[in-house]
Amino acid sequence: MKKSIILFLLLLLSACRSTIDEQISSGEVLPTSTATFLPVTTATIASIKTPEPVTPFSSCKDEEILYTAFPLSLEDLMGIVPLGNLNPPSHTFPTNHMYFWIRRQNPDDLQSAPAEVPLYAPGDMVITEIRYSGHASENPPYVDYGVIFKLCDELSGYFYHVTSLSEKIEAVMEKAQYDDHSYTTGGKLYEHRVYRVEVEIPAGEQIGTAGGREGQNALDFGTIDTRKPKHQFANPRIWEEYSQAPNIVCALDYYSDEMRDVLEAYLGSPWENVVRVEEPVCGTIAQDIQGTAQGIWFFGEDLYPEDTHLALVHDNVDPTQPVISTGYSLEKSGLAAGKYHFEPQEDGFVNRDFKDVLPDGNIYCYEPRYHYQPDPIPSTIILMQLMDVETLKIERISQPSCGEGPWEFGELYTIFKR
Repeated sequence: MKKSIILFLLLLLSACRSTIDEQISSGEVLPTSTATFLPVTTATIASIKTPEPVTPFSSCKDEEILYTAFPLSLEDLMGIVPLGNLNPPSHTFPTNHMYFWIRRQNPDDLQSAPAEVPLYAPGDMVITEIRYSGHASENPPYVDYGVIFKLCDELSGYFYHVTSLSEKIEAVMEKAQYDDHSYTTGGKLYEHRVYRVEVEIPAGEQIGTAGGREGQNALDFGTIDTRKPKHQFANPRIWEEYSQAPNIVCALDYYSDEMRDVLEAYLGSPWENVVRVEEPVCGTIAQDIQGTAQGIWFFGEDLYPEDTHLALVHDNVDPTQPVISTGYSLEKSGLAAGKYHFEPQEDGFVNRDFKDVLPDGNIYCYEPRYHYQPDPIPSTIILMQLMDVETLKIERISQPSCGEGPWEFGELYTIFKR
C-alpha cells in the first residue's frame, strides 16, 4: 500500500511539471520546440485504474462505430496530433493519447492563448471518474479536470485538460466521495482529488469546456479497447502490470467512415504545418523491436514517471525520422532532456536506424540535430552500444562529428535496461 501511495504522488508531481524544459548543456542545447503542451503524463491515466461502476455495462460485442459526435466543433479545431507524440521529460515515451489542438484567440498568432471552447461527449457514455487538479498557488488559482468514461464493457476513454464541467456533472461531484492527494512542491500548492461518479451522458451533450488558458493548447483524447490484440512490447510484464498502453487504440477508428475521413484530414503538426501521410495515419505507441535498440528503455525499476527513461523510436508525424527521446539520465554526460533527430543511414555504424543496431559488439555513433533543423548540434555526438538484448549503453561525447571511428565510451555513460 505504501508503494502504491508513493507511486501515485510521483505521478501527480510529474503531471504538474511543465513539458517544455529549457534544454541547456554548456550553452549548446536549445529548446526543441516553441509549442507548449501542458499534458498530464501518460502515467496519470495509465497507472491509476478506472474503478468499475456500480451499474454493469453490456458488452461492445463486435460493434465498431461507438463515437458519433466530434468532441470539439470543427471551427474550434486547429489540428490533431497523432498517437505517439514525444515531449520529454514528462512524455519521454510515445504518448498514449491524441492532442486536439484548439483554435487561437488570435488566429494570426500561433503563440496566443487558445480560446475556451465547448467540449462534447463523443458517444453515449457513462462518466465514471473526475480527476481534479487544483493549481492553488497560481494567480488566479485554477482547476484542470480529467474526465474518465466508459461506452461499454470493453471500451473506455478519457479527456484531459478540461477547463470547466457542466452543471449536471458538477451537481453529481458535490455529492460524490473523493480521494485527496494535495502536496506542495517548488513553493506551490497542488490539490488533487479523484471523484468516483456515475453520470450518463448522451452523444453530443456538452460536458464542459477546453482551452482558454495560456499554454494549455490542446485537449487530450485517449481510448482503450480490450477487444483488440494487445500491443507488443519487449518487456510485456511491466506494461501489463502498470499500464493501459497495451490496449490503447486510435479514437478516430470508432467513428463512421465519413466522420473519420473528416478528422483524419486534421492529423499532423498544426504549429509546423506538417501532415502525417504514412500508415497508420493515426500514429502508434508500440515501437519495440526485440533484439534491437529500437523501442523503450528504462533507467531504474519503475515504469513511471518517465523523466529518467529513454525511447529510441520514430516521429509521430513523420515516421521516417528516428528520434532519440531522453529524460534526465544523460545529463551527466551533457545531453539535456529532449528529443534529437538524425538522418538515418542504411549501412555503416554512423546514424544507423535503431532497428539496425544489434548486440554485435559494435559501437554506433550519432550526429544529433534538433527537430526540423538541418544542421547537427555543435560539439555533440552520441555513442550507443547494444550490449545484449536487455542492456543498452549510451553517452554524449563532446566531439564535432563522428568521423570514421572507431569510438570509445568515456566515464559518463548511462546503462538502460528492458
